[in-house]
Formats: sequence, structure tokens, C-alpha cells
Amino acid sequence: MSGVKHAETFTYQFLTGITTRDWSRMLRENRNVDPIYWHRAAFISLMSVINSCYKLREDRNHGAAIAATELTEPPIFILGHWRSGT
Repeated sequence: MSGVKHAETFTYQFLTGITTRDWSRMLRENRNVDPIYWHRAAFISLMSVINSCYKLREDRNHGAAIAATELTEPPIFILGHWRSGT
């Protein structure tokens, strides 16, 4: 068993929502992934490719409408903890 708690798990990986461009930049800036986390990096890499495909589709289908949307009031930001139900 590994000496690092939860090194083998995939659960609660907030980076699984990242795009390939951002993931590549993060890897390049940090330069190293510890070998005990290579499986997580591989999983995140796979998910980043899938996310990038969805992003391209979303940009193609909705990008013009989003860009054309004019904000008439300042945006409201709701801050909450990911497990709070916010």
C-alpha cells in the first residue's frame, strides 16, 4: 500500500473539467508530476481532450450568442463550498 493517502484514487478530481490547452500549460509551468500520480495525470489528460471537444462544439453552437449578449447590470457572484449545495 502506498504511503500517500488516496494516491490511487480518482475521486474528486476538480481538474477533470480542464481543457487540453490549459492542462498543457499547467504541466509545462509545473514541469513535474510525481510518479505516484501519473495515473491521475493520464486520466486528466484523457478528460482534457474530451472537454476540449465539447468546448469546441459549445463555442460553435453558442459562441456568437454569448459574445453578442450585453450585460445591463453588474454580474452577481455566489461563493460557496463545493459540498454545501450552493
